[in-house]
Amino acid sequence: DGPLLGVVMVFRDVTEEYRTREALRESEEQFRSLAESSDDYIMRYDPECRHTYMNPAGLRVSGLSEADILGKTHRESGFPEDLCEFWEEKIRSVFETGRPVHSPFEWESVDGTVYLDWRLTPELDAEGEVKSVLGVSRDMTEQRRAEAEMHRLAEQNRQFQRLESIGRLAAGVAHDLNNLLSPVLGYADLLLEDLAPESLSHEHAREIHQAALSSRDLVRQLLAFGRKQLLNVRVIDLREVVGDLRSLLRSTIRENIAIETFFAEGPCRVSADAGQIGQVLINLSVNARDAMPDGGALSMEVFPVHLDQAYCREHIGAEPGDYVMLAVSDTGCGMDAEVREHIFEPFFTTKEELGTGLGLASVYGIVKQHGGNIWVYSEPGEGTVFKVYLPRVEEDPQTASHDPDAFTRTGGAETILVVEDNDMVRNLACRILKRGGYTVLTAADGGDALRRMEDHPDPIHLLLTDVVMPDMDGKELSRRALERYPGLKVIFMSGYTENVIAHHGVLDTEIRFLQKPFSVDSLTGKVRRTLDDR
Repeated sequence: DGPLLGVVMVFRDVTEEYRTREALRESEEQFRSLAESSDDYIMRYDPECRHTYMNPAGLRVSGLSEADILGKTHRESGFPEDLCEFWEEKIRSVFETGRPVHSPFEWESVDGTVYLDWRLTPELDAEGEVKSVLGVSRDMTEQRRAEAEMHRLAEQNRQFQRLESIGRLAAGVAHDLNNLLSPVLGYADLLLEDLAPESLSHEHAREIHQAALSSRDLVRQLLAFGRKQLLNVRVIDLREVVGDLRSLLRSTIRENIAIETFFAEGPCRVSADAGQIGQVLINLSVNARDAMPDGGALSMEVFPVHLDQAYCREHIGAEPGDYVMLAVSDTGCGMDAEVREHIFEPFFTTKEELGTGLGLASVYGIVKQHGGNIWVYSEPGEGTVFKVYLPRVEEDPQTASHDPDAFTRTGGAETILVVEDNDMVRNLACRILKRGGYTVLTAADGGDALRRMEDHPDPIHLLLTDVVMPDMDGKELSRRALERYPGLKVIFMSGYTENVIAHHGVLDTEIRFLQKPFSVDSLTGKVRRTLDDR
């Protein structure tokens, strides 16, 4: 209590401490400002794995409030047990090692399934110890979906390109097979005419003939897949085609399968070959029948639709526009992804010894040759839907044209020049026409044909020429021949259509065409009709 002798003043420089606190405060404010405006989910954890901070984006996706989560662990906030173990293991790892952790995971949030890219970073105190862990989760859901969509489209494009390549191969094989089948079918026809019906040789010839016809049908399915067949195109209403075929389908579909049809009220017109579209419907219906061994329902729908840009972006090969949709669906066993991937490939079948694997392949080719698209939707045990889209037209329906090959066979006395680079096919055509009374000249190529015309003193009434030949194709030969002989009649023949005489398999109305392999009746009928056509 003595007298005050003086005052001792102690000063400590806290400038750095103040600056540090201010820097920390400013840093925390900047952190909060960035965190609260971020779309990423940002949170902090203490050593007990409790939340000390969560930004608004994190609170929104979790469906919780600050009171629900701050100061609490994941378990205390009600998150699923398996995720709590996963998260806390990662957080403790950062506290123990001081090293960042990157761990993507999947979470069922209030917005549905989200895919998160989760990064945990240690926050150090002044002594370099981990004082807290900062977690940042970035929502990768849209990116994952975009990547999955890109993968799906790439796979769809790969399948599309594979079918295109197989189609070109199939068409080439079919062309060569048709040249081989022509003499087999033709000479079998001639043998059946020459042999006594009751003889064993006649029976043998008939079996050869039947085998050749079956082979021809298989080749035509290959041509359909390769889009190299001829189309008899006219404007038809798809509802009428389906309606006309319903009774036929009823006779081939078992009675324990119900057949239902659903049609739009207005016109559903397309420019198409009615016979080929009927084949599409039959093949799809038979495929549906085989998928329902214990019965079920077969539905056929015809409706006009518009395909927009969004649809076409998701379906490789589709073009925007107005279409008529033919949908054929069943309640059968369905297909898995692996089967769906190969369903339109030739010779791919799930029917073992019962199927050739050409039915759906020919369906694909027919639809594509008509400028349309076909898609299949199916899951195991859930049935199957095939949707065919054909370009819609507004013209009135046209009546069917007469089949020129349906004429009865007759002969004649005219002179015919046969041009064919395949010896067997040329010799067969020559023999058939000579039997009909015609005078026949032959040539192996275009140049040889023009020389035969120059050297022959009498008129030539008909040129029967192959389409694809070395040096000069059939179209060029016919052009040069018609320059010299304007009244000359021309028939083109080929194992498959080429663009030199057809555009996408559709002939001009003035062009006469004979499909290989040809029978005696089809050749003589085509020749006689062409010669008589004025």
